[in-house]
Order: sequence, then C-alpha cells, then structure tokens
Amino acid sequence: MKVFPLSAWFYVGVESINRLCSEAYEPRISVPLAQITCILTLFCTALMVFFVAISMDPGMPEVAGALSPLNHGFNRMFNCSDNITGWLSIPATFATGQGFVQSYSKILTCMAGSGLLPAKMYEKHKTLKTPTYAILFGSVASYALCFVDYYYSLDAMLFNTCMVMGSISYTSQCVGYIYLKKNFRTMERKFKSPLGKAGAMCSIIVWMVLAVAVIGFQGDNQESFIAVLVILFICSMYYQFYAKFRQKFSDEERMSLFFAHVGTPLLVDDRTQFDQIVCSEPQQLQAVQEFTQTHYGRVL
Repeated sequence: MKVFPLSAWFYVGVESINRLCSEAYEPRISVPLAQITCILTLFCTALMVFFVAISMDPGMPEVAGALSPLNHGFNRMFNCSDNITGWLSIPATFATGQGFVQSYSKILTCMAGSGLLPAKMYEKHKTLKTPTYAILFGSVASYALCFVDYYYSLDAMLFNTCMVMGSISYTSQCVGYIYLKKNFRTMERKFKSPLGKAGAMCSIIVWMVLAVAVIGFQGDNQESFIAVLVILFICSMYYQFYAKFRQKFSDEERMSLFFAHVGTPLLVDDRTQFDQIVCSEPQQLQAVQEFTQTHYGRVL
C-alpha cells in the first residue's frame, strides 16, 4: 500500500486530454479515443520499464530505491556515470512541464470565465489567443512551490497531497459519468465507453484505495491528509464568502448546459428557466433556436 501512489503516478496527466476539446476535431469522438489510447500506451510502457529495470544489474532491491532506474542501462551503454545519463531525462521532464502548463492554464481560464477567479485571467493575447495571465499566474505559483519544496523538503508531502486531491477529482468525474449515464439517456453520444458503468465503478474503487494508501500507509503522521483538509477548507471559505457571489455561466458552460437541457424534456419545456440559464444574451438565444429548429424540428 505504501508504494501504490507511485504506481498511479504513471497515469497522471491523462485527464489533461479533455482540456483540448475546443481545439480537437469532433472532440466527442477524438478525445475519448485519445484517452483510451493514452492509457493503453502508458500501461505497456510501465510494464516495459519495470521488466527492463529489474532485468539489468544490479537488479532488485537496488533499483527500487533508484531515482532514475533506467540509468543503470544507460551507464553501461554509453560507459558514463549517473551525472551524464541524468541529462537524458530532461527532455521528458520538460515535456511533462509543458503538459501541466497547458492543463492548468485551461482550468484557470475556465474558472476566471465563470467568475471564480479574477476576470483578468480570462483575457487572452490579442494575436496569439493564448491565456497570458493564466499561464503567468500558474507558472509563478508553480515556481514558488518548487522553492518551498527545495528549502523545506516537502516533496513527499506535496506528492501525497496531490495524489489525494487527484483521487477526489477522478472519483467525482466517475460519479459524474454515472449520473449523466443515468439521467441523460436521450443525449446524443458519438462515443460509447466499452466499459460503461462497470468501468466507472472500478475506477472509483481504485482511486478510493489510492486515497486510503496515502492517508494511512505513508508513515507521515497523516500530514498529507491534514494538508488536504486545510486546502479544502481554504477553498470552501473562498467560495462561500467571495466566489459564490461572483459566479456566473461562462460561454463554454452555456454550450455544455445547452446539450444537457436538450437531453432532458422536462427542463426543455421550462422555457423561462432555459432562457435564463443557457441563453442570457439575445444573440445566443437566437443561435440556440436556429440550432434546435434544424436538428430537432422545433424551436425551444
């Protein structure tokens, strides 16, 4: 149970694929296929790394405590030391960082568009259309955490805290999938999960076990769990006393909720509520009416 969070780290980042929906062609098909392909690729890669690492000298148990377990093979291939072969991990580390930047910039931008964060972070570059302020804020915060970790040696606690927060996030996504599967059966779906509800339930169990492994089996006197509680408390207070009064529907949320309303006849028939929630602007209402007239044969 102690090493269980480390194995889950192999799959961290897959959730970032759905942040590319606005840039992807036919995202309702391409994004799920990309997620499945990514998970299968990571699974095969994890198995290959494991077998290659334990098959080389010195093997287990030395490899289990190595920072870069493949360095033993690189050292023999290039006849050099860890100080040299360690440079081979820089490209992968740099690419990982770029992936995280893309992910958190999207999240910060969406939260700013919903009023949960300052509207400044929703602004984009006039020419490049990139969320400049969201990237800047996220990068500064990330570098600040790096310095805190360097001077106070909090890498284990930060890692475990992130894994617990990730478990909460992934579990909520699985619950959301089950909810939509149950309550929005008439919604058009371009892609159907081959695992369905059973796969979502299995994922929930895995992430719950991961949370238990972090909370009870890391030998850190539950410091990571306490950090999670503190973060959740601060975020809850921030939302309760500040963000809740400024929250609104962003353009992306309006489109998402529109399809949810279309999939539920009871909500669609409530014209007043539909207009207020989904189409607060006249031009948006007109666009929605034209869409429904074309695809559903009537104006909502």
